[in-house]
Amino acid sequence: MPWHAVPFDSERRAYLKKKFNVRFGPYLIALDSAGRKLSIDYEDLEHKSIQQCLEDPAQQEASYVCLEILRKIKLGLPFPEQEADLAMQYAARVGLRQEDPHFSCLREVLSERQQELEKSAKTKCQQIVRALDSRQKVTVQEVEDAINFATQRRLCQDDPDFSRLLKTLAQYKGKGPGKEKGKFSHKGTGHKGGKKGGEGGGSGTGALLRPAGGGEKNGL
Repeated sequence: MPWHAVPFDSERRAYLKKKFNVRFGPYLIALDSAGRKLSIDYEDLEHKSIQQCLEDPAQQEASYVCLEILRKIKLGLPFPEQEADLAMQYAARVGLRQEDPHFSCLREVLSERQQELEKSAKTKCQQIVRALDSRQKVTVQEVEDAINFATQRRLCQDDPDFSRLLKTLAQYKGKGPGKEKGKFSHKGTGHKGGKKGGEGGGSGTGALLRPAGGGEKNGL
């Protein structure tokens, strides 16, 4: 036989026959990985494969949910970010197979989208950091917006530019060690200029920046 079998006259055969109430043969019984008996309606076999019949209803539903989200994306509708996250969580919770075509396709789509989002967040943070390094006027609101933008796109805080902005904002709000509230110091080299304490027109990366006056209180 091309499958596993027990001897015809063994006690194990008699035990299995009694356990599954087998009264005639041949008799097909489907078991899951834990040895539990699965129920298959023979009428389902007219429209489904055995594998599909054996799948858990919750797993089938999870696969269908993934398919519906893929359809929305294909139609060019607004990206269902929250729905997709919930679908992935549901699929993982019910144990949907990684090989399920809808599940694997949605996972790939979300991975590519996340890469695009992270790229846009990195670009946003880089722009603000470059503006700071070149001593262009940067407002607190712009730094906060960049941080929120990166956070929403799940950019890792280990990203150097994102980390730099987080430290910049913390120092500006007086949370940075050794920093006077309202000031931010660019680390690096640069000639000393202006008044004591970083005030005035010093240039280079060693200049201290503080909130702009004259009604522009949100400058860095």
